[in-house]
Amino acid sequence: LAIVFAQIEHLEKADAIHLLARLRDQYAERTLVCDPQEVFTSAELLALGYMKQARPRDGERWYLHDPEEFFERREWNNSRDWANPANFDKFRW
Repeated sequence: LAIVFAQIEHLEKADAIHLLARLRDQYAERTLVCDPQEVFTSAELLALGYMKQARPRDGERWYLHDPEEFFERREWNNSRDWANPANFDKFRW
């Protein structure tokens, strides 16, 4: 878990986007971001894959990136169905 608190308001916006994307993609399974000074709009953080948390304290805006909640499980995306490389030469879709 990576927690970003009192950091993004001190960075250039492009650097803050790079930091959040890098944490999300490479360094942490889950990332929690506090944006009390509204450096980002909600739409910008949603575009990066962060979901707004329902119960923040006064004036605080918390966003979480959790792949388990963000990506829905698809029943058809498994090795028994089309995603099985062993079936590539056996079936023609």
